[in-house]
Amino acid sequence: MERSTSIVKSNKTRKRNLSHNNRQYSNEPHIDKTLTKNNTLYYRDEQGTLTSKGGEPEFYEYVANPDYEKNTINQLFSAQVNQFNNAQKGNRNRILNGMYEHMESTVGKRGGYNTERELILAVGSKEDFKGKSDDAIKAKQELRHKVIDKFIKGFEVRYPSIRITQAHLHEDERNTDTDAPSYLSYVNPHAHIDFVPMPVPEFTDKGKPKKPSASMNKALLNMFPNAENDTTKAFNAFMEDARSYIDELALKYDTTHVRKEVGTHDYKKVNDYKEFKDRENALNSRETELDSSKNELDSRKTELDDKDADVSQRLSNVKMREERVKDKEADILKTNLTVVGAIGKHYG
Repeated sequence: MERSTSIVKSNKTRKRNLSHNNRQYSNEPHIDKTLTKNNTLYYRDEQGTLTSKGGEPEFYEYVANPDYEKNTINQLFSAQVNQFNNAQKGNRNRILNGMYEHMESTVGKRGGYNTERELILAVGSKEDFKGKSDDAIKAKQELRHKVIDKFIKGFEVRYPSIRITQAHLHEDERNTDTDAPSYLSYVNPHAHIDFVPMPVPEFTDKGKPKKPSASMNKALLNMFPNAENDTTKAFNAFMEDARSYIDELALKYDTTHVRKEVGTHDYKKVNDYKEFKDRENALNSRETELDSSKNELDSRKTELDDKDADVSQRLSNVKMREERVKDKEADILKTNLTVVGAIGKHYG
């Protein structure tokens, strides 16, 4: 049985969408919420052990906690950081706030990158479901689940200079377009694997530990020394080895498995589409927010205009009353002068 293998990983960018991975968005129509419980979440427990849970909301909340990423990275690098700090004579070169904060200040926010990388994995495509029965499709889905699950659980043994921080096996995404062929409505399991490079610790000529590194290039060269210190060759070797690893796992469940050579897998297009949709949704949300703000400002302007009109009317009324008072004062003065004149004539 021929199956394509899709592994999407850029050696230059660190784009991730944790809100999508953790199912925190409410406006993704291609996600069937009734199937989210079928997802598998892989995460580090408090002891740093990689474990897995189902797709229940409480587990997603655990990894969605803002401190999860920081605590996980600090825990993974704690031994290296302590060894390095203990070898320093003063605080000037020490990593005082943990590896996560150190990474943020070097390759994180200042450099415009996330502190972690992401690898997206899929085995086969929905085209394999075309013309198949429900039972046959279910069998294919189960095989893909097993292969991806084994890949994630064996990832760190295969690639010892990389540590998974969290991974997501998604089995709740499907095409809901009624005009699309029916076989596209079935779920094709795929995974998002978030990881941090953890190269072998380095030492100076005098045996003093160097500052811990999270360099992807160093990690790749650790794992693929035959790349002759060429990071591009090492990266390509990593991608090819990952595909071979998937083949090994697939053969355990299907002895007829053969990798289908299809070039760049269409899943990358799907991922690009998701990124586009995420950006579009963010723009729609921002536009709605701005419209709401504009409506509020318009309402306040109308309210102020009404108050200005009221003040203008009251000011006009005051001026009219002032004119009436002046007229009354003039009448009183005139009457007073008439009376005084009459009295003068009477007694004059």
